[in-house]
Amino acid sequence: MTRHSKIISVILFLSISVDCFSQKMRAIDTVQVLCSYDYVIKLDTITGRTNEDLFYLQIGTKYSNSFSYYTFQSDSLKSTSGGLKQFRKLFKEAYDKGGAKEVLKTVPHRRSTMYVLKNYPEGRMTVFDNVMETYYVYEEDMELQDWAFSRDSAKTILGHQCQMATCDFRGRRWTAWFALDIPICDGPWKFRGLPGLIMEVHDRNYQHHFCINGLQDAVATPMYLGVYGKNIEYEKTDQPSFLKALYDWDRNYNSYTEAMSGISLNQSDSEPRRDFLEREGK
Repeated sequence: MTRHSKIISVILFLSISVDCFSQKMRAIDTVQVLCSYDYVIKLDTITGRTNEDLFYLQIGTKYSNSFSYYTFQSDSLKSTSGGLKQFRKLFKEAYDKGGAKEVLKTVPHRRSTMYVLKNYPEGRMTVFDNVMETYYVYEEDMELQDWAFSRDSAKTILGHQCQMATCDFRGRRWTAWFALDIPICDGPWKFRGLPGLIMEVHDRNYQHHFCINGLQDAVATPMYLGVYGKNIEYEKTDQPSFLKALYDWDRNYNSYTEAMSGISLNQSDSEPRRDFLEREGK
């Protein structure tokens, strides 16, 4: 595998004891290739305000796992008593220095919350996610996208010649660029099914945009099942039910915030706050 100048550092994954379907968290595969993607979410099309994340794609011998590195970093840090103590120390120091802005700038915090494990079980994928303090797990078909190829379109990404393909998926029109010289049928989030690694993928208006920034061998790093945390109990559900819970929370965010903090955001509960990756009812 070619190594690039913008290579990411391999995470040293921790062996953490966690409740997962009444089992301890366990390694289920060994990672062979590690990809990282800049993930930019456009929050406001008028002002151009965005959120940024860093997505990892671990490719193992049997499975692949896609998740936010920042969320993993936060979950890992808070999963042990010593790490939780360190997190609270970092939080206090940052808050005392510059308030909430400094906390968001310097303290590891969760961003995108899904962990997408592909081909687990075989031919399916398992998704771990949460809404507030409720953690969910569901399975769905792994062959989700029906790609249309455009052989006349090409671009170079990280030194690899890439071809274009498009599909309609979960309420959006997506454009992907894949590298034929990297014969890995995978990509970030739930994307897969092209005859080469997906290097970049975005929707029509670039509201959600993944672009690879690093690719390297992973030296047999363990791949774990589930979300990194302590004593997590998962509620089994399906994708439409999870999405309903997510959008119900989003529409009622003001009420949730007021109930928890006593502070009203003066927003209507009928107003959606975000345009999630998957659109409701799709």
